Parts: sequence; C-alpha cells; structure tokens
Amino acid sequence: MTRGTALADYLRTQAQWRGDKADRTDDDRNTRSGLALLDVAAVVERLPDDDARLARMATARYFDLTDHCMPGERGQEVIRRYCLDRDTSSPDQFLAELASAADRDTYDHLSDYEDDPLS
Repeated sequence: MTRGTALADYLRTQAQWRGDKADRTDDDRNTRSGLALLDVAAVVERLPDDDARLARMATARYFDLTDHCMPGERGQEVIRRYCLDRDTSSPDQFLAELASAADRDTYDHLSDYEDDPLS
C-alpha cells in the first residue's frame, strides 16, 4: 500500500464518520466536510510516494511500517475540522495544512524526549 492510498483510506473513514453524524440541525456542516474529505481522498490517492507533503507526514510517523495511516494529534485536528466552518478549500490547501500539522507533531514528539536522560 502506498502512503497516498493509506491516507486516502483514512480520509474516507473520516468522511464516512462525518456522513453518519450528519443531521438536519447541523446546517449541513458534517455533510459538507464529509464530501470535501472524499474529494481530497481522490486527489491524495494519486500522489506519488515521493510527494514532499507525504514525506513530511511520514517523518511525523503518520504511517506505520505497513504504511497504514494514523495522523498525530495536530493532524487529526486538521482532518476533524476540515470544511466544517467554510464552504471551500482546495485539496492542495488541505494537504499544505496537514503537512504543517505533521511538522508540529514532529516537533511535539521531539520535545517530549528533550529531557530524556537516555538521549
């Protein structure tokens, strides 16, 4: 499985969750977010494994050894709030934001070990 495919699968799972959560009282926020995540998944699935944004996510350990995707805390936040409060955002904008979140997750992870006596 490629990293793009793994991320696309993760995004589809989140889109399904959004769809399941949608109701008449949410002003179509969950439906809009779920559909937008599906659009991004279609783009991500076609990315080459050497895409710089995917590489940044890999550095943040968003992919396990079998390339299954599990974003870090900040990446999950970006995915959770994608298109909830705004109508449009391009897949490229989303991927740039997710890659930046991956950078922050990497920094947070490294900061956790800064005072480690074994380092």
